[in-house]
Amino acid sequence: MKEILFAASSNGLGHARRLSFLYNEFLQRGIPSGFILTKSQYLKCKSEILESTNGEIIFSDSKNGLDGPHSSLKASRENISVLKRVSEADFVLSDNLIWPATYNANVYLHGHFTWVDYWEQLGPLESDLTQLAIEKELKEKIIGWFKPDAFGLSNSLLSTKVIPMPLIRYPRDVAFRAYARSWTEIWVSIGTTSDHQYGHLALDSLRELEGLGFQIKILETYQFHNLEILPGLVIGRPGLGTIRDCLASGTPFFDLKELTLEKVSDPELRSNVDAMGRLGLLISKEVLCINSLMKLSSRYTEFWNASSSEVNQYVDKILASLSRSGA
Repeated sequence: MKEILFAASSNGLGHARRLSFLYNEFLQRGIPSGFILTKSQYLKCKSEILESTNGEIIFSDSKNGLDGPHSSLKASRENISVLKRVSEADFVLSDNLIWPATYNANVYLHGHFTWVDYWEQLGPLESDLTQLAIEKELKEKIIGWFKPDAFGLSNSLLSTKVIPMPLIRYPRDVAFRAYARSWTEIWVSIGTTSDHQYGHLALDSLRELEGLGFQIKILETYQFHNLEILPGLVIGRPGLGTIRDCLASGTPFFDLKELTLEKVSDPELRSNVDAMGRLGLLISKEVLCINSLMKLSSRYTEFWNASSSEVNQYVDKILASLSRSGA
């Protein structure tokens, strides 16, 4: 196969972490691959990224288009070498950026939403409309969208291009079976996106959680493997990376805003919570106890076994679609 370039949204860690396992699998199959991510993302997941003579890690902190809920929508054109790299790739697999389609005609999307969907639902300021209009048109140039079947914002403009995908089982997920679980322990996880509202809510909620008889720790779910222990519950920001880790480990998740009775306004996070509700994967605050957590944990495991696949099977499906495009 020809070379493929992976491009991760700079917002948080989930986009880069998902792509890192796909990047690894492509390299192990001898497929030349490049990977664009931020230095911060790399430092957090570098232990999971393979080194290979067929691979190239490319650091970029520039925003060349819509990329995140808190940054300006005005595109930066300063990162010329990265843009050149995007234009030269045979294929680009982007999680979940539209802007690479400006520079490359063979762009596939990966992930459960695009920043175009996000800003259209949020309602951008008038000064942001130019870039949104540009990327709304670019969205039509996307060849296909590898989108998780269970999660996602509306995608009417790409409905005919969606390739339904399972959730990805990461190689180290098997280790969850060996980890001890502390049912009386709650992890408060606010993610790595600098979403200050969740950090504020976490501090305000600690006393209430402790009053329920649980031990509270401020930890992120990617640290499950570092500590080799699983909590009885994760309460926090409902990003898909955090939710995926909870599903894979059978750890019940509770949206922090639900605890404080605040409405989730972020379009992506709201859609994630709504999906969890439809799938029967949420618990009511009124029945928050160890027995109910144990029952929900079993439901998570059942759902995960039916709705996820190993990385190699996942990549087989991606390669089948790319081959139809001339890879």
